[in-house]
Amino acid sequence: MGVFQNNLMGAAAAAASAGGGDFYSHQIANSLRMSDANNTTLKITAGTPTSRKTFTYSWWWKRYNISTSTQSSNVFCAGTGGGTYVFWPFTNSSVMQANFNFTGGNFGDSRLTTNMQFRDTSAWYHCVLRFDSTQATASNRVRLYVNGVEPTYSSASVQTDIAQDEDISFMNQSGVVQSWGGISGVGTGGEGVDVQLAEIVFNDGQSYGPDSYGETKNGVWIPKDPSGLTFGDNGYYLNFASSSDLGNDVSGNNNDFTPANLSAHDQMLDSPTFNSSSNGGNYCTLNPLFPDPTVARINDGNLAWGGSAGGGSVNEMGCMSTFAISPSDTNKYYFEARMKAGSGGGNEQSVGVNVPTVDLTSDRGGRPTAWCITNSDNQRIYNGADSYTNTGVAGSAGDIVGVEIDRANTTIKFYVNGTLRGTQTNLNTTTDLYPWVGTGGSTSDTLGWDMNFGQNGTFNGLATAQGESDATGYSNFYYDEAGSCKSLCSGNLPIAAEVDPAQTDDDFPQKLFGVIKYTGNGTQRTISTPFQFDWLLSRSSVQGQDWYSFDTNRGIFGSNNYYVKLNTTAGEADLPQDNYVSQTASGSDAGGYVLSSGTWFNSGGHTQINWLWRANGGTTTTDTSGDIDGVYQTNNCGFSIMKYSGNGSNAQTVPHGVKVGGVATAPSYVMMKNLPDSSNNWRNWSIGYENGDADSYAEFNDNAWLANQGSGGLFTSKPTDTMLTLTDYSAINASGKAVIVYSFANVEGFIKSGSYVGNANDDGTFVYTGFKPAFFMCKPIVAGNWRVQDNIRSPINVAHATLFPNNNNAEETNDSNDIDFLSNGVKMRASDSNYNQATTFVYLAMAENPFKYATAR
Repeated sequence: MGVFQNNLMGAAAAAASAGGGDFYSHQIANSLRMSDANNTTLKITAGTPTSRKTFTYSWWWKRYNISTSTQSSNVFCAGTGGGTYVFWPFTNSSVMQANFNFTGGNFGDSRLTTNMQFRDTSAWYHCVLRFDSTQATASNRVRLYVNGVEPTYSSASVQTDIAQDEDISFMNQSGVVQSWGGISGVGTGGEGVDVQLAEIVFNDGQSYGPDSYGETKNGVWIPKDPSGLTFGDNGYYLNFASSSDLGNDVSGNNNDFTPANLSAHDQMLDSPTFNSSSNGGNYCTLNPLFPDPTVARINDGNLAWGGSAGGGSVNEMGCMSTFAISPSDTNKYYFEARMKAGSGGGNEQSVGVNVPTVDLTSDRGGRPTAWCITNSDNQRIYNGADSYTNTGVAGSAGDIVGVEIDRANTTIKFYVNGTLRGTQTNLNTTTDLYPWVGTGGSTSDTLGWDMNFGQNGTFNGLATAQGESDATGYSNFYYDEAGSCKSLCSGNLPIAAEVDPAQTDDDFPQKLFGVIKYTGNGTQRTISTPFQFDWLLSRSSVQGQDWYSFDTNRGIFGSNNYYVKLNTTAGEADLPQDNYVSQTASGSDAGGYVLSSGTWFNSGGHTQINWLWRANGGTTTTDTSGDIDGVYQTNNCGFSIMKYSGNGSNAQTVPHGVKVGGVATAPSYVMMKNLPDSSNNWRNWSIGYENGDADSYAEFNDNAWLANQGSGGLFTSKPTDTMLTLTDYSAINASGKAVIVYSFANVEGFIKSGSYVGNANDDGTFVYTGFKPAFFMCKPIVAGNWRVQDNIRSPINVAHATLFPNNNNAEETNDSNDIDFLSNGVKMRASDSNYNQATTFVYLAMAENPFKYATAR
């Protein structure tokens, strides 16, 4: 990027580092874009080290495309090309475990290979690689930490192969080259790698843990300022603050790196942190995780689509982005795209927004469902239904299209070279929309786009940056239309204030929902929890067991332990005294619960899994505003527990109690069960089925979705901000019969319910949630099991530990259940019908962290 931008952002970042109340106390203002195709590297020849026994690397990095061609490239290398080296590639294109390879010394050819797979391209990872051969315990001699946590290893032979007190003969040896981006003749490939790097730190002679470089704040892993650490003789600190000196070491050692094949425009604004006024943080890019055959055609840091550098023709292909704009988002957003080719000859290049169910290999890469502008014979503006208005102006190579999205007013505007070319006023109001590009009508390999979501003001070096910021003060746009809009970056991502880790210390997602796993021991014990909960689901994960549901609305943890099972029709019952569960405290602070010695939840050697939701500590409100009184608890963050007694009449309203920030809010997902009757199933209603069809539902202990039930359905109309409107169906409105209801509203950064369409392919559907999930439950609308995955039973990708709310089967962990939890959603990784058959699925997801703050997983 240009000198103007570098100076502007450098000053802003320096001011932000002073604090000012921002969530990140240490700001990272810039990053460096590397490229496999361009053979980019940063190299230094090591001097005499402080120690060859002890040293630590820390770096932040972001994945680009994950196609086969990039996997032979090395993120880091050290060596001379003669068999003494270390290198870090990935194992292969489908697995992508980090694979640290070592040769030389006393340990021959050894490696440290993670079970964790690095397939998240939408956010930043933080890694620490720690060497300390002085350790008596062999497993402590080489350690890797990812986002503050040490992953498990499928191969860790290097840990035992390194002898105690051995001088490592490659990483930090005088005269040996260290290279970010690879060394010819070293490792598994040549030079260059498709990653983005930020804040690389090397501490010579020091064994530092991840807490020297980062810390957890309200559930979020954030960086610490490393400048006060001890660097030693060969230590360095690369912050990429100068576009004219990308290898500059700011540790004070002046151990500067020599860049190769890197330009000023490879300095990026994309960053693991953001502040309130100048540093936008993690930016939107094109997303290679949407299923299509075109990922090899995404290049230049996922900011270029197609063109000769992208692998040839992109005829009838499209590409989506890593950020979605939800229907409730009231911000106006702006991004820019530069056309690679002109019109004529059947060329068509389109840019705009598209729906999640787009077919990216259909006509013009998905144009029939897009709101977009094309550069066909005339620049046509399409309306999401494959009809258009004709502008009468042809597009030219190098045209810069500005796209302004305003969901509050359902409009999308298109500017060409700074001039408004046209507006569509019928923008979709019910589903997420993604920035999108599409091409078609020609097999020319010049078709495509260079994108600028605010971090790429030169359009990959093809234009001179103009330094136009957005309404927040972020970004580097070409045209000033951005000044009235926001860029698509983490600093601008919407999040409900009630769950924002920067605005609350006790209501961020990990204080509202959690998963606890323990192994039973057959004796009375206390289980610690991160908060005191109001709804508990419990079952064994390793043996067949029913799903037990407890809540404080019905009197759990007092003199009675009332439960009801999810997977049966059985009515409410009380636990036997030798299997009781009792809370140890109340409120939102960390606490726990006491288990008896009974075998229901504490059987020796059996793993028990508990899912916990917090409402308000057991205080109920009786609301008489409906036809039926509702007795509810709410956490004011989109979740409520409510109980009522039916009256047997049709079209009866009952208040559900769901609120967000004190504002009554319509639920997007509802679970309900008649408590005394043993002949009635659990009923589930979702906004994801036919946009919330009122009289359609699914049952937990059945595998069908029951559509258009009329008087046998749940509701006569969709839930409103305040009320459920019940039919007279006896299962949910029998006179005098109590019903328990759990309701969830879609809350930015915390709760998401909706639908997705599977594709029956190993390159499965991508589901955007707007957060890193902690819990994901789904069901196909055709016959098929309910399924639940979570971040405790599957703490790394690939995730496949599945339980079934409709039965008491033990956990399944086979490959047919493979999915990835990501920083912004879920990616299906198997063709099996479990999660990804070619039909519609309804889902409910809970957050570990909002996408705004999430690290890559």
